[in-house]
Amino acid sequence: MVKPTVNDFVFSPKFRLARHFTYWFCYLLVWTFYWTSINFEFLHNAFKMLIWLPVFMAFNYPIMYIVVPRLLLKYKIFKFLVFIICWGIGGWFLTAFYRGYVFMPVLEWAGFPLLTYKILYDPISFLCLTTTAGCMTISSLTKRWVLKQRELAEVMQEKMTAQLQVLKAQLHPHFLFNTLNNIYSFALENSPKTPQMILKLSSLLSYMLYDCKEDEVLLEKELEVMQNYIDLEKERYGEKIDIS
Repeated sequence: MVKPTVNDFVFSPKFRLARHFTYWFCYLLVWTFYWTSINFEFLHNAFKMLIWLPVFMAFNYPIMYIVVPRLLLKYKIFKFLVFIICWGIGGWFLTAFYRGYVFMPVLEWAGFPLLTYKILYDPISFLCLTTTAGCMTISSLTKRWVLKQRELAEVMQEKMTAQLQVLKAQLHPHFLFNTLNNIYSFALENSPKTPQMILKLSSLLSYMLYDCKEDEVLLEKELEVMQNYIDLEKERYGEKIDIS
């Protein structure tokens, strides 16, 4: 069984749930440690951030999976900006509603003091909400860009391979026809070079048909093929060919 790599974890759809879980877990830890550095109440801060996670998710995922693909990536910039402004205004009221009807009641139920949380329209909560949306959008766009670049690289590689195959298809018949004619002439003269020329041509054809498709070829094999090709051309052109 092949172990998944970091690349698989980041880009493979198979790890989507694990990827999102890891992101939110790290997000929770970062903000918890940040607030703990101010008030030194780790469990209190972790509990608060855990309460806010559903709001952050509800605010971010529509942007990442609906607005960005359907508007921004399709260059509907004006509609995208209008939606983001309206969505941001909605987020402002969402934080106030959530603080008043969920956050503060849960803290009160858990026995935490509410002296510092009675304000409904808290700019810090709204800033955390929008910052999270921005970070997730940037990460999503970066991931899409990397995947697009890989796709373009694969297309270019396929194009180069196709061009190489076309070049081979143009080379093989011409070279093969001339070499066979040359071998035929040597055979009519009962030349002792004929078997050796057939063997070298066979080696060349085997290389072109099979070895060229491999990702790696031994340098020794490459040199052997080059030498066979040169020898066959020497037999064809004689002293008229200059090889350097």
